[in-house]
Order: sequence, then structure tokens, then C-alpha cells
Amino acid sequence: MGLGSPNDVKVLMGWNQVVEIDDGSGYQPLRVTDYEFGTNQTGDAPDYVTGLQDRTAWTKGPVEVQGDISFPLTFEQTGTFSGERMFKEFGAELALDIQATFGMRASPSETIAGCKVARSTISCNAGEPIQCSATVWGVVDSTTNVSGEGNTQLPDYYTQSTNTSSGVDVTGTYQTVQVPMWDTVLVQGAPPGMLVVGFSVEIDNQLQRNYTMGNDSVRSPWGLNATSISAGQRRVTGTVTWQSNDEGLLSFIMGVGVDQLVIYVNAHNTGFTMTMNNVLWSAKPPRLTTGDRITAESNFIALGTGTTAFDALTIT
Repeated sequence: MGLGSPNDVKVLMGWNQVVEIDDGSGYQPLRVTDYEFGTNQTGDAPDYVTGLQDRTAWTKGPVEVQGDISFPLTFEQTGTFSGERMFKEFGAELALDIQATFGMRASPSETIAGCKVARSTISCNAGEPIQCSATVWGVVDSTTNVSGEGNTQLPDYYTQSTNTSSGVDVTGTYQTVQVPMWDTVLVQGAPPGMLVVGFSVEIDNQLQRNYTMGNDSVRSPWGLNATSISAGQRRVTGTVTWQSNDEGLLSFIMGVGVDQLVIYVNAHNTGFTMTMNNVLWSAKPPRLTTGDRITAESNFIALGTGTTAFDALTIT
């Protein structure tokens, strides 16, 4: 098929698509910055003793339904899935209810149920809005495209309505919202005299895919796809970047020790508090850059206190 004239060439733009989340009560749109999610499968060409210079055998790798999504920390009205809920409920607090799943779809992309957040991050640098990101895993409930024999078929894609100028029918769905900036954040845990330049907190739920070979009557009914997703002990890590005009303070923050770190987000009379009572800081020297201020970036791991099962990070 020829391209025709330049005016006939149509390009799909990202802004006029929509990403939707289903928490069990129906799909609701989520504001996103970047979205790449769906079926991944990588083939390989292993080398064997053949006497030939080139490889002649190939294998199909396991099917991995996963992807990355970036979104602003928004506090939405009814009808739109908020960034705050995506980060907090499905990401940071997944360990509190590991059976919790959600559906996710986008146009053009796959519709995937049984999704869990493998890793979730919240970050902010002075001068910028608060941003979130998540690595999401899913399990497909169809085996038509996951066979280990033959060529993998393309998955079914979800297509939004295209009867509007924007490509999707979202009239009346989105309300005007203000994205919180760095001035809504308060970080407590620095030595006196230190100023916070930026922070990031990552919650890694340590997910793993479980593959099976079936039973005595059916061989791998799920093909090359995982049958379930389980979680290990979560790992809460992050960084805080500091500045100071006191060289002694910059050296002080380099010491390794355990302390409390509390991050408050208070935007437009709503928000939450992230409390990490046992924070293990790692020593790291200040960074010198010509033409820029001296800063020290401190890495940390949040540890549980043993008071409750999930107290390395609490969000209230």
C-alpha cells in the first residue's frame, strides 16, 4: 500500500489517547506522562557445539506482562483515578493486601487484568512538581498468544472511541486540578542548618513470577506465561539531596547511622505523611560541579521496627 501524498500520512499522537485503571468498580482514566505496558517476549539464539561459525538454533523466552508508567501526584475528584491513589494504594501499600489487583488498559494497548505494582517511586526536586512512577506486572488470562511452539501471535488491543477530535471520548471526565509543586513538601530528618534540594522514595514489593508445567493430565495450560505473581519482603529505599553553607554539616551527613525520616505532602488542604522510623543512612561524599552549588546526596534504607508487620514505611 502506497503512502500517497504527505497529507495522507496519519500519525498517532500520545496526548490524545487515554490510560484507564479498574479497581473492580469500572475503568477510570488516569493522567499519565509516559506509558509503556503490555506483553513482552524476548527470543534467544544460544550457541552449541556445531562446527559452524553462526548460530542455527533458537528459543522463545517466557512471556512477561509488564511495563512502566509515569504520572503526576494529583488529588482528583470523583470520576478520575488519582495519582495519589495509584502511588499509595496500589504501590506503596501493596504489602498490606498482597492479593489486591487492578486492571489497566490504554489506547492503543492491551487490556490486562491481575495487575500488581512491582516498584513504585515518588520524587521531587526543588523547582519542579511532585512526580510518581511505577513498574507494573500483570498476568494474562488467555493462552492463545503464549504458546512455546510456533510464532507468538499479536495480543488483542483495546481501541477507544474515535468519534471526537481528540481521538477519545472523555467529555466531562477530567476536572481542572493543580499539580502539587515542591513547596508543598516538608522533609524532616536533616541536621539543623541543612536545606533539602530533592528526595525520592522507592518501594520495591519484590514480586516474582511463578511458572508451572501443569499437572499429570495437562501440560503447561498457561503456555509460557506465569500462572501467578507473589511477593517477598518489600524493600524501601531512597535518596535525599542536601545543601549547606557549612562544610562541617556536609561532612556530618556522610556518617552512617539510623534515624527517623518524615516526608509531609500537604497540597490544597489534602495530602499524606510518609513516616520511616528506622532509616539507615549510607555515607557518600559531597558532589562538586563547576558553576553549581555543592550538594550531598544521601542514600537510605528504611527498616522495620518490629512493632507491626509493615512499619518500615507508614503512610497516614
